[in-house]
Amino acid sequence: MQEWLQKHGPFDAVVDGANVGHIKQNYFLFNQLKSAVNLARKLSPSNKLPLVILHSGRVKGQHIGNPKNKTTLQHWQESGALYVTPQGSNDDWYWLYAAISSKCLLVTNDEMRDHLFQLLGTSFFPRWKKSIRYDLILSVLLNI
Repeated sequence: MQEWLQKHGPFDAVVDGANVGHIKQNYFLFNQLKSAVNLARKLSPSNKLPLVILHSGRVKGQHIGNPKNKTTLQHWQESGALYVTPQGSNDDWYWLYAAISSKCLLVTNDEMRDHLFQLLGTSFFPRWKKSIRYDLILSVLLNI
């Protein structure tokens, strides 16, 4: 991912696609993710698309079945704003790495409790997590 970020970055924001698509329900809403991406772009100083991190399972099957979703995913891909994580990997590590290395806004509703547990003994992660602000994007989505 490091080489990919060097090629396609920098980004003003990183979007945890799966998490944002699940806010306030137990199923994935692609339009909710698309709304968050559009809001992040509007807030971006460069008006650049944010980096969207999605697991490979989210870009296939039922979610891509809608032609509008397929077109949106293709646009993000062609714009260098979509990173699809490999099958069997934890997408959380990818958006965490991208947000930390880019020093940018992270759009997620993930409380990162699992990550804190796995990184016990380091002081960086808890300090970094405290520095994250839950931005207007999530406020708007949570009020849907």
